[in-house]
Amino acid sequence: MKIEKNGVTILQFQNLNQSGLVNHGFSTRLGGVSQGERATMNLGFTRGDSRDVVEENFARFAGAVGVKTEKIVFGKQVHGTEILEVTEPLPMDGVLKSSLQGYDGFMTNVPGAALLTYHADCVPVFLLDTKQRAIAMVHSGWRGTVGGIGPKALAQMAKAYGTNPADVLVGIGPSIGFCHFQVGEEVVEAFAAAYPFAQDFWRKDDVPGKYHLDLWGIIRRQLQEAGVPETQIETSGLCTMCDTQLFYSHRKMGEARGTMAAVLALKEE
Repeated sequence: MKIEKNGVTILQFQNLNQSGLVNHGFSTRLGGVSQGERATMNLGFTRGDSRDVVEENFARFAGAVGVKTEKIVFGKQVHGTEILEVTEPLPMDGVLKSSLQGYDGFMTNVPGAALLTYHADCVPVFLLDTKQRAIAMVHSGWRGTVGGIGPKALAQMAKAYGTNPADVLVGIGPSIGFCHFQVGEEVVEAFAAAYPFAQDFWRKDDVPGKYHLDLWGIIRRQLQEAGVPETQIETSGLCTMCDTQLFYSHRKMGEARGTMAAVLALKEE
């Protein structure tokens, strides 16, 4: 659902809000101070904005979500499946000084630690263990989805925190949808090799050798097979390529864009 706080528009999930356990949100283009092609809520430090501009955008976004910028944890994503457990002390000092490399997901049971992943078409997946009070935030592009980053996060949460997937609430956030996600044969072959059910989630395009792929459906099925009840998975259903007034889309806009972010934190007592 769309929320506006102090002029900043973010998206949230009803199931996560109803838990009362977390602060969370997915940014939109609206409510920041970036100009031109990055207008207005660019959260990427590598998109051409000055650091002062991105810092101000982060302050506004964090304020709307209800997290502290100095407790945000993120890293350089590589479209992989590596997930870092975040413990105290947090692995960075302020939002500009992250040195984490090679992680596409984070998990923690530390209240206040705000796990952040970057997005501009790839799928953000929010996971909340309501019993053990642990969370994970993952960036699940097609490569990460083939690699099963969502179920991998659940498995690592089970090992670290005793998470039972039956106790997990999931939010699958805005990304490129089935309507626009056109891929080649090599992609559907990779999914077919990894998941027998994947053929239920693609269809041939009118263009020879091309297919449309439903990442949301595949991720839902992956998590269901890992033990998360279907009724506990909420999908935004919003395609970033369909609405570039609200979202940045790498496929549609190329490099002439900003970057969005998804953030999830356990509430502090």
